[in-house]
Amino acid sequence: MTPSRDRANLRRLAAALRELNAQLRVPGVDGPVEFTLDEHSFDWGTTWTFGTDHGYLDVALLTDGTQGYDDLRRGATREQITETLQVDVASLADVIRSKEAAGREKDRAVLPILRRVLERSRSIGYGEPE
Repeated sequence: MTPSRDRANLRRLAAALRELNAQLRVPGVDGPVEFTLDEHSFDWGTTWTFGTDHGYLDVALLTDGTQGYDDLRRGATREQITETLQVDVASLADVIRSKEAAGREKDRAVLPILRRVLERSRSIGYGEPE
């Protein structure tokens, strides 16, 4: 997830994470890490992984190859998740751009598949603009 960085939104994000019993996940550290979760917590970095009651959640304030939320939002589509919840979902082209910029092996491994899906969606006139 790449949230807006305005304080009010980060306050809501921190509250939602607390409701999910989020615990900061730190590579190489077993068990929970003492961490105060509020809107100021996100001043300490740009990428976070939390373990929650429903699994892991990555929060990237500045996604590789992008300028963050405002940049990704331009190409995003609004998707209905539940009857009462809509979310903006980054475009496949932006996901590809980010994975290319990250350059990690796991990202490079999925790039050919993502590019084929994007090409196919363009050829049938669905989704991503050229």
